[in-house]
Amino acid sequence: MRTLFTYIVASSIISAPAEEKLFERLDLMQRDLYSKGTDQMIHTKGIYHLIQNLESSSLDSKNILAKAWRNIALLENAINRKDQEQYLSETCLILKDLAANFRYAAYICPVTNKIWITKANIANNPYLQKKDSGKRIS
Repeated sequence: MRTLFTYIVASSIISAPAEEKLFERLDLMQRDLYSKGTDQMIHTKGIYHLIQNLESSSLDSKNILAKAWRNIALLENAINRKDQEQYLSETCLILKDLAANFRYAAYICPVTNKIWITKANIANNPYLQKKDSGKRIS
């Protein structure tokens, strides 16, 4: 029985929609921004490859992802923390409506007006390193 359960869990993770994997990665980046200092860069490698391999069945989803593609490429190749924050915010702005389909929420920073996507119910603002200081927008 335990082996069957392990198989079911593993297969559900492997077969998760590519969009969901993208949002998981964006959520991880948001947590990295929050936990690191304001001058430390975050790990962004691999996100461009992730969006490049999406095979979404929804035409709306494909159009949204195509718009985000440029920002994701810039995010992955950013050379400083300020650029990473800007490209991450722009990417999240584009993807915020699609995120709701995968139980992710978009928040906006009241000070910087930058956006982030997270699955958490508490808005840990990665741009100010403050808990519960963002406004939910989707």
